[in-house]
Amino acid sequence: MDLIMDKSGLSEEQGKLIDALGANVFVSHPVEGMGNASWLTRPQLVERIKILDPITDPSNIFSTVLTVEDEQALHDIAGKMQARIDDFMNERAYKEAASALDQFCVIDVIDNNRVTRLLRAVQVRESERERELEREEVRGNIVGLLSPNLCTPH
Repeated sequence: MDLIMDKSGLSEEQGKLIDALGANVFVSHPVEGMGNASWLTRPQLVERIKILDPITDPSNIFSTVLTVEDEQALHDIAGKMQARIDDFMNERAYKEAASALDQFCVIDVIDNNRVTRLLRAVQVRESERERELEREEVRGNIVGLLSPNLCTPH
């Protein structure tokens, strides 16, 4: 623990960060009696955990920060994936479109609100595109069914 709190060689700002984090650093060894004398024992560690404020909203605990460059690259990738999915849909290659959308959904592991919104926008757009294609197909089938039965002038 002493090594963790050692601020030698750090700037004043970095030292303040170590001070701020130091109260929240727990060092322990899973085997009782092992480790440095400054480390917490299991009972001490359990007591420290018990006095912590409970987590009431876990949604904001882990999130990924994207730089402007990361975000731009992500938008570029999303645009290319969207175009690929659109091409498959236009060709009525639905299995390939579904596969491409599944590949795109892999980015959902990036826990970031902008990524989630981007993914959701693509999913909504593809759902709307699918419904439009279904409507076109139904219209085509109806016209195909009606055409042979249309009255011809005598």
